[in-house]
Amino acid sequence: MPSLDAILGGISVLDGDNHGLPEKEANELLDRYLADDLPDKVDGYGRVMAEMASTDAVITDEINRLKARRTAVRNARDRMKERLLAAMEFHGHKRLNGTLHTATVQRTTPTVEVHDEFALAAEMPDLMVVVPATKKPDKSTIAKYLKQGVEIPGCSLLENTTVRIR
Repeated sequence: MPSLDAILGGISVLDGDNHGLPEKEANELLDRYLADDLPDKVDGYGRVMAEMASTDAVITDEINRLKARRTAVRNARDRMKERLLAAMEFHGHKRLNGTLHTATVQRTTPTVEVHDEFALAAEMPDLMVVVPATKKPDKSTIAKYLKQGVEIPGCSLLENTTVRIR
């Protein structure tokens, strides 16, 4: 079967001029393009695109399943670590030796815990830092204004084309 580009090119070429072909042969070729090749090609595109959409959905589901599994594994590992630490501290062990692994209790690097942010800001404002808020354009509101004819600096409506297969 010819490519989509060849079919469409053949239709547009034969639609206006026979290009030296006998009229009957040119009409038969045009009819074949329009009646057989083009519908088959569009159906083929539709089937492949539907299969790709289905594959995309399966992949998305698998990603979500694996993310949930990763979370469950991480949570189980953290719970095991907490139980091991609790047992070692309860029984006064700083170190446990296995054949392959060794568990030791060690102190972590101290981190700051702020209990009352307002008191800190009032008493020692120089210890507070300004975190700039991020701003981004509200595209839906901008689109409404642009559609109403309002000119907005640095903005314009962009129209693209797409193919919809049903």
